[in-house]
Amino acid sequence: MARPASTSSDAPSDVARLERRARRERAARKEAERLLEEKSRALWEANQALKAAHDDLEERVTQRTSELAEALREAQQASEAKSTFLAHMSHELRTPLMSILGYTADRMEQESCSDLDVVHRNATHLLGLINEVLDLAKVESGTLQIQPAPTALRELFEQVLATVAVSANAKGLVLAPCIGPDVPEHAAIDALRVRQVLLNVIGNAVKFTEQGGVVVDVRATGPQRLIVSVIDSGPGIAADLGPHLFEPFVRTQDRSRPGTGLGLAITAQLVRLMGGTITFDSTPGQGSRFDIELPVPPVPRAPEAVEAPVEGLPLKGRRILLADDARDSLVLLERWVRRAGADTTAVEDGQQAVDAMASPYDLVLMDMQMPVLDGLDATRRIRASGDRTPILALTANTMAEDQLACLGAGCDGFLSKPVDRARLLRAILDHLGS
Repeated sequence: MARPASTSSDAPSDVARLERRARRERAARKEAERLLEEKSRALWEANQALKAAHDDLEERVTQRTSELAEALREAQQASEAKSTFLAHMSHELRTPLMSILGYTADRMEQESCSDLDVVHRNATHLLGLINEVLDLAKVESGTLQIQPAPTALRELFEQVLATVAVSANAKGLVLAPCIGPDVPEHAAIDALRVRQVLLNVIGNAVKFTEQGGVVVDVRATGPQRLIVSVIDSGPGIAADLGPHLFEPFVRTQDRSRPGTGLGLAITAQLVRLMGGTITFDSTPGQGSRFDIELPVPPVPRAPEAVEAPVEGLPLKGRRILLADDARDSLVLLERWVRRAGADTTAVEDGQQAVDAMASPYDLVLMDMQMPVLDGLDATRRIRASGDRTPILALTANTMAEDQLACLGAGCDGFLSKPVDRARLLRAILDHLGS
């Protein structure tokens, strides 16, 4: 059936629909434009806020970086100041201690005197405290190095026990050592540090025990590890001290009971550096037990035998130049070297040492801190002249950087004060090729 043709009356309604549609579209477009404008404004505001936050963060990071750099600089300055102070104090304390220990040892060789023994023993104790302070500083700075070497292990334990036995016997204590058959004869260890650890722990056990005794049990816990158990019948460790036992200079609430010094703090650090552990168990009034476990790597061969003591006149016919501004030390050194048969010349500053080298010498003992010209500059000038005479640095500065400075200036060897006669003569003979 055919669709009827539209009439003229339908035209106005079509126009009205189109106008309404156009109005709706205009309204929708305006709404879209409004929403777009709002979103754009919100996005712009968000971008501005983000930029502000970014700028603020950058400023805070820059400020914090600057603060951290300043804190690092101050920490480095403090560390350098501490190192300088320790080096200076080491020199100032070790130099007189060398005279005290050297002169008393000489007199004790000639005569038995209890007063001299007291002086020598206390001077040795002071030297031990100085070494502990320096060791703690090295540990804190990360410069202390463990130096394993082939060592007669069982012999080391026997030497330590013999040393501590003197104090135990004087107090009437029983020192009961037990070195198990499974403890190896030799191992690659740092003998100096192991001895230091053992003397600290066993020495403390004897020091704080008044009745009964101390048991030292050494046994292997594996193919390359051993444990040293030190058990005493002393007063035990105060409960409030236990958590802080390996911290330096901690006091107990009961002032009548001992606190901590430096010994155990350094002991714990040394044990850790050697790859070991140290633990303790204590009951107040019933004694204490310390367990030290250490690695003992095997060595392919036995260590070389310890050299025999220097006797007689091994330096007869040799000419030795001694340079040291500490008069007492200079006289002592000259006495020791002359007793070994050498001819000596003694000077008290570096410039005098340089001038004295116009004559030939077999060896120079050179202190590093002297007036007019220090030992480092004196050594450099001697080397600059082409003179290759062996120069042995003798100094109270014992830090690793001090030794490197001496060797870098041209010294052939390094001895730290205080030095005893046997060690001095052995070092001289080594550098003379004797």
